[in-house]
Amino acid sequence: MLRASNAIPEARQQYLQSLEHFGEIANQMKVDVEVQNHPLYDNTFEKADALKSGKPGAPHPFVVGEANYSRFVAVMTECMKAAIVRK
Repeated sequence: MLRASNAIPEARQQYLQSLEHFGEIANQMKVDVEVQNHPLYDNTFEKADALKSGKPGAPHPFVVGEANYSRFVAVMTECMKAAIVRK
């Protein structure tokens, strides 16, 4: 995530707009998988291990469901809104 403390106001606002747009597209596409670019945020390595050792028919470790993914994007969006207000 963009570090709001370091970013210029225009960058924070652009990031917020990007999050809102991304959330709209994710909802339209019914996204239900979360893969982070920071693997420590979502236990990526543990999920990858579970995927390698999983049994046929076991739940996919990266599938979080549409509602959870939508909530994830909403939380990121609200955090950026709060960062903008704080600055």
